[in-house]
Amino acid sequence: MGPTASPHSINDPVYAQPFGAKSLIDYRVRCLAARSKKFGVDEINEPVYARSRLLASAGDEGTVMSDIGRRRAARAAADDPAYTRRLADIREAAVRVFRAKGLRVASLNDVAEELGTSRASLYYYVGSKEELFRDVVSEAVTANIEAAEKVLAQPLPASRKLARLIELLMASFERHYPYLYVFVQEDFSKLGGDAETASEPWDATIREWNQRYFDLVKQVVSEGIAAGDLRTSLPAGVVANCVIGMMNSSHVWFRPNGLMDATELGEGMARMLLAGLEPATGD
Repeated sequence: MGPTASPHSINDPVYAQPFGAKSLIDYRVRCLAARSKKFGVDEINEPVYARSRLLASAGDEGTVMSDIGRRRAARAAADDPAYTRRLADIREAAVRVFRAKGLRVASLNDVAEELGTSRASLYYYVGSKEELFRDVVSEAVTANIEAAEKVLAQPLPASRKLARLIELLMASFERHYPYLYVFVQEDFSKLGGDAETASEPWDATIREWNQRYFDLVKQVVSEGIAAGDLRTSLPAGVVANCVIGMMNSSHVWFRPNGLMDATELGEGMARMLLAGLEPATGD
């Protein structure tokens, strides 16, 4: 996906900000725990954090949840069709708003207006625009990592696996346009206000995603080098970062419904990159 706000060496797997999988529930729990740790339960006054609350323990650790958060989690866990449909409507409306206004300018009021409802009603489903955005992104990210894992499990040469990863990622950028690109470009440490309530759990989640996807791409490259399917003087990790960085940079120039679609672009980019990694004739 793209470099983080602070500079990193190209050899640093964090540099490329790729995709990975992590439980969204775990992320939300960490957010709530960080928030309650900083402010104390009685000082949380936002609508989504009602004073009436539930203490959900996990071993020796406790996590404070509001009644709204508890009902939201309970309905989601029960797979309530009405809840699921409404949450899907909210996310679709949010995507339209993010596309039109951008994440920094957009607000929950804008999402509510797009839905023709009140902002207060959204708090039953989501606590902030950042949480809503992250929910949407997390689904796309999880799908990307799962797709990459399936590619690695296939009995294909490494060159074909690497090409397939490139094609799938480009297709994902188009399918989830533009919020995955917003995710690449935004400095999320500045989103959501207080660093201890939003930034730390989110930063940790991003790093987990980054490392997971980076490791998958690096594994493909390492296998290709070992098998003689790929040839390069660069370490496998550097090649992996170059691949991910190349894909992330498409946010500068790619727009859906252009001269070429994501499938054509992904295939062309894969051919271009692999041409530089092919063993020379006679090797």
